[in-house]
Formats: sequence, C-alpha cells, structure tokens
Amino acid sequence: MSKKNTPVEKPVAKKIERPVNPYDMPDKTKAFGSSGNVVRWIQFQLGIEVTGEFDKATVEAVRSFQKAHALKVTGVVDKLTRVVLADAK
Repeated sequence: MSKKNTPVEKPVAKKIERPVNPYDMPDKTKAFGSSGNVVRWIQFQLGIEVTGEFDKATVEAVRSFQKAHALKVTGVVDKLTRVVLADAK
C-alpha cells in the first residue's frame, strides 16, 4: 500500500478583535500619583485593572511593558512609551 501525497492545510492565525479603548490617550508624561481618564487609557492598553489611579501596580505594569519592548525602564509613561503602547496588542 502506498500513501497518497495529500496537501496539508497550514493553520491560519485568526485575528482577535480587541475592544476599542474608550479613554483619552495621554498627551503628556504620566507617572506615579497621576489620575484620571488618561491613566485609565494606560491601564486599558496594559490590560490591567482600570482604576484611574497611577498606583504601584500600574508602575510595575509599565516597567514590565517597557522591558518587554526594549524601552528605557522607568515606570513612567513618556512620549515613546505612549506611542508603543498605542500600537500594542
């Protein structure tokens, strides 16, 4: 018995639709102690709990994001971090 050469279907990656971020993107540097909708935007983009308070958990999430994206690890959302966050996910 010989095996037939049947083409193998390659798996196709499915695009996962992510909800649109409903919060305002920050236009200035944000750091520990900041609050409001722009911090909510940062938290939403990071995929962490959205509280609107730039707390220790947010600082750590920003630091992890910066490290993962080869950015200077500061825990502060500056212009470059903001741009990379906007393109993330």
